Amino acid sequence: MKLTILDVYCLNALCDDYENITTIMADVSRAANTGVPFDEIERCLRRLEIEELVTAFEYDIQKTKYIPSSHFEGKIKEKWYFITEKGRQELDSNWIE
Repeated sequence: MKLTILDVYCLNALCDDYENITTIMADVSRAANTGVPFDEIERCLRRLEIEELVTAFEYDIQKTKYIPSSHFEGKIKEKWYFITEKGRQELDSNWIE
């Protein structure tokens, strides 16, 4: 699968830890050396979830753990994202220097 540069930046932002969209947007903007709008990041994350390259989660404070939850359910600013194994493979095969 051929990833866009935005896909690569988003996946790279998620490869070490669970991140929310605000942190992803900051990491992607830093990598792109320009501001990337919230709606572009949101569309990218939605597409990456559909392709099963990332998983969306909600954090359960009482259970102190992340619970899988569709990007399409609830408020996007309350979601956390993490790269899947398939996402790691795609990131590795599309990596840019």
